Amino acid sequence: MARLNLTEAGERFLREWENDSEYISAHTSGSTGTPKEIHLLKEDMRQSARATNSFFKISRDS
Repeated sequence: MARLNLTEAGERFLREWENDSEYISAHTSGSTGTPKEIHLLKEDMRQSARATNSFFKISRDS
């Protein structure tokens, strides 16, 4: 099986996703001012992924 080569940011995201926290920390781009740290709830991210899959008719069998 081929090893997935993740960037440092990707590895950091996966570690944060797997921890016990209810949210992921991210930073805004700062396009309208100083970049800010924000917290994205993991459950909101799951629901967004489900809605996207439903809209595009993506399933495990796709």
